[in-house]
Amino acid sequence: YPSCALSPRLDLENNNSRWQLFEKIVSSCNTTNQLLDFYQLVQKWEGFEEETVDNVEKNCILVLAYRLLKLDKEGKDLIKLMANVDVEKFPTNTSELLISHCEDMGQTMLRVKLILQLRLEEKYEEVLEILFDQTSCDHECLGLLVSRGLVSRLVSTPLYHQLVQMVVE
Repeated sequence: YPSCALSPRLDLENNNSRWQLFEKIVSSCNTTNQLLDFYQLVQKWEGFEEETVDNVEKNCILVLAYRLLKLDKEGKDLIKLMANVDVEKFPTNTSELLISHCEDMGQTMLRVKLILQLRLEEKYEEVLEILFDQTSCDHECLGLLVSRGLVSRLVSTPLYHQLVQMVVE
């Protein structure tokens, strides 16, 4: 990991100290892979994520997601991160902040993928409206549509043929 100037007396059993370390490492990471690897380590810090889950300013996943988007505006690795997220550690209000952020960035398809990845069923209608006139989308999005059981809802759209092709393959 990037070097972090840490006090030799830093007590990593204390979640406040862990938070300080977390912030330093997240801001020091220069690649999305570093962030994804770091999150695997953070998941082993007992009680750390749980303590900050309801605080949107300190929700580990949200902080990592924002940093991932700074490094990769397309959000390819953000979807990888979200595929491994325990939904209990990423409440709906936090999900909505991230989806809103993607919308502000003009990343409509990333927003669609996040809604599907996070299983935000109350937003599926919105996803279907966005996709209604799309003639194509990437394999990842198609896979999420299939896994969420939304293929039949897209029968009358230009996307349907591509979905059928993917299922056949």
